[in-house]
Amino acid sequence: MTTETRGAPTAGTRAGAPGSRLLALDGLRGVTIVLVVLGHLSAFLWPVEGIRSTPWLRGLVAGGAVPIFFVVSGYIVTAGLLREDERGTLDPVRFYARRLVRLGAQVVPLCAAVVLVAALDPTDTAPAGSTVTTVTHTLTYTNNWLYALDPLQARPDLGHLWFLSVQQQWYLVLPLAVAALAARRRVLTWVLVLLAVASATYRLVEVSDATWFGLSVGTFARADGLLLGAALAVALPALRRLAPRASVVGTLLLVAVPVLLSVGGELGPYAYLEDWSVAFVLVAAGLVAAVVLHERESGLTRALSARWLTWLGRASLVVYVWHYPVIFFVGRHVGPDASPVVTTAVVLSVVGVITVVSHRWVEEPVRRWLATHLRPAPTDRPLPPAPGVGVA
Repeated sequence: MTTETRGAPTAGTRAGAPGSRLLALDGLRGVTIVLVVLGHLSAFLWPVEGIRSTPWLRGLVAGGAVPIFFVVSGYIVTAGLLREDERGTLDPVRFYARRLVRLGAQVVPLCAAVVLVAALDPTDTAPAGSTVTTVTHTLTYTNNWLYALDPLQARPDLGHLWFLSVQQQWYLVLPLAVAALAARRRVLTWVLVLLAVASATYRLVEVSDATWFGLSVGTFARADGLLLGAALAVALPALRRLAPRASVVGTLLLVAVPVLLSVGGELGPYAYLEDWSVAFVLVAAGLVAAVVLHERESGLTRALSARWLTWLGRASLVVYVWHYPVIFFVGRHVGPDASPVVTTAVVLSVVGVITVVSHRWVEEPVRRWLATHLRPAPTDRPLPPAPGVGVA
């Protein structure tokens, strides 16, 4: 997701046309995509022996970091919506059109590739009807409903896109909420916070052996991180007084992420839906808040602004969309006797090539196109102070 600021670059930012990016947020997304990919590699390609059965280490490769993506996305999108509302240019239809272009640049080619592989690859045994149904739900961003209500009719290699579906469904509502309540920020903040609490409460009350799968991809059950990120953007002016403590708090919370992941690996298979999940979402929200509240560069922002991390963060959508089906594709072709090290190396190589090519020839051209198209109409109203980061 493209982000930009107006005015002088703040700590942890990089200047550049058409604006500046908060590099530490990019780096945080880079850390998160590494954790997500490790989790999926571990689940599908690595043997149970070894790190997957080692206490206090298995949690580090068990996944569970997706809430960080939700919090960052909720913050960035809402900050952009608030800025447009203050300029008098907020248009929910245009906002959603921009998102469809932005995500479609990856989702549409992926679905085309899946259809092609299903037609030509004899190792792809998914029924044709399953491919058509799954691709249709993926392109309409209702993928999560298919996997929740009729998982046997869904292809297994597109299941990870529940995340984008949940995002898109909430982003149908969020611009309307901002348009209606942006002038009453305290009310909007509380609405978003209470919805986040309700989401987490619903998940905690409903989780069981029979319901866990549906909750894992549920529109409401998995919304607390996104809603807290949105609330953070709305409440940011009131939180500025906490900025002097942001560096210390952010560093502690960054350290808490691997600690929580390690603990989560010892709490059972549903920890990511139970009490642990609430703690992790709160840590993620606090970490994002600490990053955006930074007044000056610190060890935290320098660590998260490492070039390789920020590049991964900018390319995280490409990696996220493509890595999962690549794992399934490679897994089918290398066979069950292949070395996990070799299989992992092949997967990472394929994903790396796709990421570099797509980032260069798809992602960046789409960002440049969106910088000049589907933009708000010019206005004579004065620009509001930048909240730190926005969405193009």
